[in-house]
Amino acid sequence: MTERSFKSKEKSLSAFQYTENDSQEREEVTSDLKIYKVPGKHEAMLMAGNVKKLAGILNEMLGQQGVFEQQPITKQRRGF
Repeated sequence: MTERSFKSKEKSLSAFQYTENDSQEREEVTSDLKIYKVPGKHEAMLMAGNVKKLAGILNEMLGQQGVFEQQPITKQRRGF
């Protein structure tokens, strides 16, 4: 089994989707969100270099669909 490494891009969000095959493909979903298909058994794993930007995009999308009133997603601390 070969080990693969991935560099995160500072100005883009990255989503890693794990598939059963050994081929690695890259799909551009939007100008800011990229999907990478890599070997593995997990269905999807999100790696975001800029979580606040992703939260803003999700808030905007859900707000446009009328799912909820647009409110910013804030960082919540748990008792750690």
